[in-house]
Amino acid sequence: MENKDAVACSYLNRLNPEKLPEKLRDQYRITDLLIKAKNIKKGNPFNENDLLPTLKWLDEKRFAENKSHPGDKYYDWADQEDKRFSRTTRNFYQQLLAPAYLKLGDTAKAALAMVKGDLEYKIVKDNSLFKNMSYQTTAFWQQYLSPKSMQGLLNYKKKAAGNDVMAMLSKALNQLKNDGFYELFGTTLLRTHQYGKAVQMFAKVSPDYHYFNPENWYADDANSKLYANPFIQTINDFPKKYVNAKASITKKDFAAEMFRLQKLTTSDKKNAALYYYKMANAVYQTGYYGNSWFLISYDWSTYANASPARYGYDVDYKKAQTAKNWYLKARSLSTNADFKAKCTFMLAKCAQKQIILNSKLNSFSYWNKDDVKYQNFINANYNNPYFKELKLKYGKTPFYQVAAGECSYLGDFIAKK
Repeated sequence: MENKDAVACSYLNRLNPEKLPEKLRDQYRITDLLIKAKNIKKGNPFNENDLLPTLKWLDEKRFAENKSHPGDKYYDWADQEDKRFSRTTRNFYQQLLAPAYLKLGDTAKAALAMVKGDLEYKIVKDNSLFKNMSYQTTAFWQQYLSPKSMQGLLNYKKKAAGNDVMAMLSKALNQLKNDGFYELFGTTLLRTHQYGKAVQMFAKVSPDYHYFNPENWYADDANSKLYANPFIQTINDFPKKYVNAKASITKKDFAAEMFRLQKLTTSDKKNAALYYYKMANAVYQTGYYGNSWFLISYDWSTYANASPARYGYDVDYKKAQTAKNWYLKARSLSTNADFKAKCTFMLAKCAQKQIILNSKLNSFSYWNKDDVKYQNFINANYNNPYFKELKLKYGKTPFYQVAAGECSYLGDFIAKK
């Protein structure tokens, strides 16, 4: 209480906690935990294995608190106030240890600490990976982990046999099924366009695994599920063109087809332009504005259209950067004017995503149409440089005539004087 941590440690070192009565032993562990937590919070170097006895004690205490409903994490939230050890354990792992690992540059170990903090039961009833994670942990895993950190986690999973903190964290993760783990690993590889490796990860997922399909809350139950097919072509982003279940493409299917197309760009160079175009379309459709956004993302919000890019995969999900690069590649490899027109139109759509995310242009009120910032935003969209190129170079192509009639932005650009 007086911040005399060194003196407190000297007193603790004179004691053998195993020989103390339970109440005094608990007080000893709590004091030891507070001292170590304070040191970690200050950002000082620490030896994680010095924490092992206290962390084992914490486990015993929180498991005892949750004995009445083993394996049912969401049984009764009304009694959470009485579960002091459960809260303490979760907060220590997630608010102190995980951030400390992040500062050390070990995102994988931080992810392990987050999971360990959530596992309140000694016996896990439903050992699905994400069903045992809190919202915060799930969001951290699904939004921030990369192929590198997933590989780190895979390496740590193999170190559960020891008697140290690393083994304790790994054992916690190994309690849970591998399906969700490999599905996420594959997803991170889709985000980074490592399709061959993604195929390998999805092959480790059980054949009966149900991949995530979002729901349209406004549709009837029979038609509420949304299915993806990123290989269809659309002129307008909205309404999103979803498909039925039979025509749907899973993450596993997507990885296999994109890997096939990637290989064809080098093995069949005569048709490489078409392969790049197909890949660009598919990557575009897996973005925020596409019909297959849930192949690389686990959530979607109407309010997120102009929010800044936050995650590594936003370079494609929000900015459509890889799609832009591949459309440019496809256009450069073709001599067909109509095909080039299609590429140029899609490049305009990719450029539009950059305009939407431009903080200097999107900081306006939609309710005030006279706002100068609003007018600047509209003008930036109408004056999209690829629209100008499309009209000047490909205005006589059949595709241009179709796009001009269906795309309101292009129509406004043409009509503008």
